[in-house]
Amino acid sequence: MTTPRSFTLQEVAKHNGTDDLYMVIRNKVYDSTSFLKKHPGGEDVLLEVAGTDATEAYDEVGHGETADRLLSKLYVGELVLLVRVKLLLQLSSGGEMNWCQSPIAHSLAAEGIKTSGLQGNRKYVGIPSHFLLLMGLIVCLALLLGYIKAK
Repeated sequence: MTTPRSFTLQEVAKHNGTDDLYMVIRNKVYDSTSFLKKHPGGEDVLLEVAGTDATEAYDEVGHGETADRLLSKLYVGELVLLVRVKLLLQLSSGGEMNWCQSPIAHSLAAEGIKTSGLQGNRKYVGIPSHFLLLMGLIVCLALLLGYIKAK
């Protein structure tokens, strides 16, 4: 068994064929290549969701504990989302903005939120996306309410 690793949705999307089929279910990444010919619903069902987030399709079918056990054997890693969070903190020297980048940009882009063209210092942080998003919201709210003051 390989060591679980982190994947972006863009990386998972590259694994979308019969010889290399990854999918995401509940933010976990699964290599379903070996299960393709064994799937009770046929190969086409898996090929339709190859390289994508298949959570909705998986849940709609109503898979039970047996499917969950089989799925756990295909687990290869976690989905991390890429987002750039503007911390709104000016550095005292030069007044440049500080940026934090963490392994959700494609997800934000899918929602129509512009994430390109960011400038400044960037730092990659391996933090689960839900935690990062929550912390970003807390920081923004604290800034808006005046609990944190920009320098």
